[in-house]
Amino acid sequence: MKKRRHRKKNWEKLDNTAVLFPAIASEETTNVYRISVNLTEEVDAELLQKALDMVLPGFDTFNVCMQKGIFWYYFETNTKGKPVVREEQDFPCRYVERHENRNYLFRVTYYKNRINLEVFHALADGMGAVNFLRELTYQYLRI
Repeated sequence: MKKRRHRKKNWEKLDNTAVLFPAIASEETTNVYRISVNLTEEVDAELLQKALDMVLPGFDTFNVCMQKGIFWYYFETNTKGKPVVREEQDFPCRYVERHENRNYLFRVTYYKNRINLEVFHALADGMGAVNFLRELTYQYLRI
């Protein structure tokens, strides 16, 4: 009989402010914000995906999914696979569906020469997202 190997999942509770966001988030009140960077050339989707795959393991706070406990929400290490870079087709800052994008709480999209990062506010503050997008852009340009 084969033994099953389980990847260890770490979990963290949400901070005091972040506890509110999952409870009040809806299609009307998304609690999603967007930051973007404009480049001088059009974005290559394959290279952006490679850059995202390189950057994500270095940012533990972005490599999580949200789970619902009995009384509260909590973050757990995401083991569903890698998030997918997509071309922008919807309106900005739309609701982050928990079961979409392999349970990640952020989206990386592109449109022509712009790279967008949309983040559910419970995941990171603005500075955390800026650092993530800065590293993503750096790796993209380096590749």
